[in-house]
Amino acid sequence: MPFPLREGLCLILRHSHNPCRILLYPDSGETHKSVIEDTRKLIQDFLAPELREIATRLNALETRLDDRFRVVDDQFKMVDDRFAAAERLASERHQQVLLAISRLADVYELKERVARIEARERAS
Repeated sequence: MPFPLREGLCLILRHSHNPCRILLYPDSGETHKSVIEDTRKLIQDFLAPELREIATRLNALETRLDDRFRVVDDQFKMVDDRFAAAERLASERHQQVLLAISRLADVYELKERVARIEARERAS
């Protein structure tokens, strides 16, 4: 919490890892360097570790997501392979059915011819 001091204002930031103390000075030419140094120290002591931790957690999350995407891609590939195999099998069976129908049509046509010939012979 901020509390007044004689030469300025002291601000203490509490963080899980590092407590930081910042001195806020009244506007004067001499103290600008000190404010800049305190700000730099704040960034180094407080923000930089936080940013490193966030970057580390983000990298770990990206790795986990990449692993999961890889697994999902593998599963989709397996499903695609199964569909392709089913499609090949269906195509082969379709060709077999068409061939059987063609043979039956030929047999039917021959049966009709034989029936006509027999009918002619009986009539004569």
